[in-house]
Amino acid sequence: RKVILLFLLFLSVAGVRTQGQNITFSHLTTDDGLSQFSVNSLYIDERGIIWIGTREGLNRYNGNDIKVSNLIKTIEQFVQQYSAAITGNKNGKVYLLCTDGVAEFDLTTQRFKTLLQGNVDAIYFNEKLYIGKREEVFVYNEST
Repeated sequence: RKVILLFLLFLSVAGVRTQGQNITFSHLTTDDGLSQFSVNSLYIDERGIIWIGTREGLNRYNGNDIKVSNLIKTIEQFVQQYSAAITGNKNGKVYLLCTDGVAEFDLTTQRFKTLLQGNVDAIYFNEKLYIGKREEVFVYNEST
């Protein structure tokens, strides 16, 4: 009787394990259009776009092709191409930590905006955008 119970337990565990999702993964390289092979940050926005930050630009991957934004030509010439971190508010805004500050990309207008210039150490979004700069933490208020 114990052998039968053990066998049934084994079958139920094996059945649960086989009900998992089939996950596939594709590699993206510079041959696919990635601006550079060294990726610093990833973010998936509310539209399912994968944002990829590299030393040579910001890449947007929609599942089919990659569009590269050269930040130095896009945002008032203050932000260098390097995208160190990417986050967002899941409500139409993507935030970028770059060499010389923090920028915002509006998904609706498709435009970049400078939020803070200078040496910034970190950005983090949890209901609000937090910006770490040396010994200070700033909280970004969109309305002001």
